[in-house]
Amino acid sequence: MAFLSQTITVGTTPTLLVGETQAPKTIILSGSSIQNVYIGNGSVTTATGTQGDHIANIQIRLGQTDSVYGIVATGTHALQVITIT
Repeated sequence: MAFLSQTITVGTTPTLLVGETQAPKTIILSGSSIQNVYIGNGSVTTATGTQGDHIANIQIRLGQTDSVYGIVATGTHALQVITIT
């Protein structure tokens, strides 16, 4: 099992949080401003994405060809992204 932790700044255009890999993976998204981030595919918008809401962490299980993007309505927000493969 391998872990990769990084801080990614999400802006007002879709920002890649986790890209495709050679194996399935689990990701954990966390940050004090996660409620301001909308999660989805490469064409995510604040209208179509899933809002982080008011929880501390989001855990998502992804297949090897899945990618996750984030977007915010205004400004930028830093997210901690932990990838477990």
